[in-house]
Amino acid sequence: MWRIGRKPLIAWRHFFRGAAQAVSKSLPQEGSIGLYYNRKHREIPHRALWRRKAGAESSWNQCKKSFEALATNLSNIQIGDRVLLIGDCDIHMVNLTLAVQKRGATLCSVPIQGLTTRVLEGYIELLRPKVIFLAKDKVRVYDPLSEEKPKKMDLDLYTMIWKIFPISTAMENLPLRSRRYDFVENIILCSEAEALNQHDMVSNIKYFEVSRDQDYYESPLVHIAMHTSPTSPALAIYADGKWTTHTHNSLIRAGFQFASMFFGANERVILLPGMQSLAGGYLMMYATMLSGGVLCFAEDQLVTAGDCRRITRSVYIHSGTCIAGTKEQWSYLLKNGDAAEKRVDPQKKWFESLKLAVVFVEELEKEESIAAEIKETFGISRVEIIRGSPETLNFTSIGEGQSKLIENVEATVKDDNGEPLSDQSQEGWIWLRGPHVSAYYQNHIGLMQVPKDDGDFIKTSYRGKVISNADGTKSLQISSKDKMKELVL
Repeated sequence: MWRIGRKPLIAWRHFFRGAAQAVSKSLPQEGSIGLYYNRKHREIPHRALWRRKAGAESSWNQCKKSFEALATNLSNIQIGDRVLLIGDCDIHMVNLTLAVQKRGATLCSVPIQGLTTRVLEGYIELLRPKVIFLAKDKVRVYDPLSEEKPKKMDLDLYTMIWKIFPISTAMENLPLRSRRYDFVENIILCSEAEALNQHDMVSNIKYFEVSRDQDYYESPLVHIAMHTSPTSPALAIYADGKWTTHTHNSLIRAGFQFASMFFGANERVILLPGMQSLAGGYLMMYATMLSGGVLCFAEDQLVTAGDCRRITRSVYIHSGTCIAGTKEQWSYLLKNGDAAEKRVDPQKKWFESLKLAVVFVEELEKEESIAAEIKETFGISRVEIIRGSPETLNFTSIGEGQSKLIENVEATVKDDNGEPLSDQSQEGWIWLRGPHVSAYYQNHIGLMQVPKDDGDFIKTSYRGKVISNADGTKSLQISSKDKMKELVL
């Protein structure tokens, strides 16, 4: 299925050669994520794809073996199923995401901030996942980071699972599972904790990542690939009270668009802890893959001042060229880290490799920029402020002051009846259109579609204006946000 002839392969190599030429501004054709991974794998099989916090790395070839082994051994996951990922995990973000999407299922990612047993039950009831992945058994977070004195929280994810899925008893050698959530077949832990295997439904991911000869994967995975459409749902992210869902096409095109605008050759992208479960984190993952870069994980958590110091040190360890995080994460890192001291250290050039800082603002509203502080603290000249909503993987507009729409994304303002306003500078509902703009979300019924007009513009939950700039570009000016009750059924 994945073999391609000599001429298409040459064309693909030309497509990805060199940063200035490799990432073209034209968007790629339709295709599944597995197809694009295999094409890129043929180009650079032995180049590193991701690096752990200690510096250990995995090549494209090693990663392919891992996620295909995981995809094959998770044989109960079928096309169209939903898989719930709870929490932030480093390398498993890549392997697990690719494995689930390789099986034609939808990965539903939820962050751990604000998570309680009742909230988790709500997610399970809404999504009805067949498999649940726990990033770790126990985690520590500050929730929320945006407050002056954020609350320190110790979350025991395994205890939450125990309360929802009590350990079953045997009757005639058959386990009795929760009748309320009988659709959940497996709960898989991504950490190394072995004691949790006492629960009859919990197992460890390492038992599913046992690789075999490549021929072992050919039959099941090729068969699934033949029935996976580029327009099939691949990733659902929880935000604004709904599970915004992206297809294979929208994920590939979002990553490609970002890479074409900001990445060069051989980028080493460091994700701040917590980004792994957010829309911006997945955007960076696909952008890094498509540009042939390396995705680096700095630290397991962003809680203590020691975590912040280790994160700044990871720039030197990974030779990082880019750091990506949310505005709240960046503010916390600047406040509690030691980047300013490291920058003036005469003994070591800590940030010599660093060229770019990416700050994700999770709303379209205008935010006070922290770009100047980042530039001064890290001694870099380039900071990109990325604004967006879940429908665009948080990638709608850019700019420190004025928020300009990115290329290939269009916006229009409509009234409450869905009619375009003659004067776009008047306030109304913001509707967006673009190749990576998602029109889908998940609820208890299944995959649903947001309001969409004949021109493929979709309605967002924002009210505001579209401003025409002197250079011919458009900017968004957001005034308010509504949860759009018609989306939350």
